[in-house]
Amino acid sequence: MKKTTLFLLFGLVVLSGFTKTPVNYEQIAFDYFISKIFETDFKNVSTIEFKGKTETAYSTLGDYKFCLRPEEKLQALIESVTREPLNISKNVRYQEIKNLTISDFKEDSKTAKLYLYHTVRAVDNFYVFLSVQQFGKPISNYVVELNVDGEILRYCRMSKERN
Repeated sequence: MKKTTLFLLFGLVVLSGFTKTPVNYEQIAFDYFISKIFETDFKNVSTIEFKGKTETAYSTLGDYKFCLRPEEKLQALIESVTREPLNISKNVRYQEIKNLTISDFKEDSKTAKLYLYHTVRAVDNFYVFLSVQQFGKPISNYVVELNVDGEILRYCRMSKERN
């Protein structure tokens, strides 16, 4: 009996080593955006407001032209998924970045705001959308494409114009 119990415990420990932890695509995209994209595209912004979690709807993305190839196919796939509101929000960690202060959202603030959206899966890849809203300027929408392992494949800034 003791040998059977020991064998079962050993088997569970060995099998648990093979379970893969889920990839947090939103966290990976957020970290990449803040460290690589934000630093170059928003050089004059030193403070940004962020909720610390993903949005519960894609509505603030607005009307955009998808910028990764094949544009039309991916646009159609992603639009079909993003029409419905989400009932969940995913927490995203952030820490102070050199030359950037991240604070919570404030009512009636004119500080730039960062919106992060839930991952969308299309075909074999994952897409995370981010929006930066600056007072008096058009919203800047970005999409980051990741593979199943969470490696960033490419990103781009989406334009508001559609053909």
